[in-house]
Amino acid sequence: MRKLLFCAMAMALAVAARAENYDFGDRRLAPLEDPVRVEYPAGAAPSAEKLREVVAAVAPSREWRVVSQSDGRVQLERSVRNKHMLRVELRHDERGFGLRYLESVNLMYREYGRQGDGLRLIHHNYNAWVRELAAAIGGGLGISARPIAGFAPLESIDAVPYLRTKGREAYAKFLKSETPRAFAIGPNSAFAWATPRVGMSYKARQNFDPIERALERCNQRADGQCHLYAVDERVVWRSQ
Repeated sequence: MRKLLFCAMAMALAVAARAENYDFGDRRLAPLEDPVRVEYPAGAAPSAEKLREVVAAVAPSREWRVVSQSDGRVQLERSVRNKHMLRVELRHDERGFGLRYLESVNLMYREYGRQGDGLRLIHHNYNAWVRELAAAIGGGLGISARPIAGFAPLESIDAVPYLRTKGREAYAKFLKSETPRAFAIGPNSAFAWATPRVGMSYKARQNFDPIERALERCNQRADGQCHLYAVDERVVWRSQ
């Protein structure tokens, strides 16, 4: 009985380990999803006036308000219990619209530096609220497609900049790997990714930093010019 119980506990710990995300020091923190974008179906881009009408109608129902409008851009703000504030800017083109981060108050926004690269962090509620707004605006336009967070969908191998054949093969393996994990790229087609090794002890996993490891290995091949592309389940790349 004790042996069976021990095995069950070991399996449970293994499953929990596989489900871990990168530890930023506070479970409330997550990489900032920016921009959050909705793509229009081919040939179905709405007029600027139609988009403004939908935004004006949808925003209040999601506790957002329009702050300003100019040159085809709309600034929206949300206040939560008069304690937290977030402001985004909506921009659109013939392919879709996107919501970009402008500022926030009491949402833990910060820069997380590793190996000369900076990752923007924020309270995970920010990501949820902005995704919800993007989906609501898309729904008002008759678009059911799920909003795209960041530069590209995580699973889109061809969207990763700079990579050649070996790099794309490596990214495909990265997508199948355990979390926590990180993938870094450089302008000379350099790349590196990191995830805890199979069989790594609990203590070793706790001390393992996939962001640090991926950037360090990539920078060795790119003269220190590498940047993070993805961390765990999010694309964090910002066009350089």
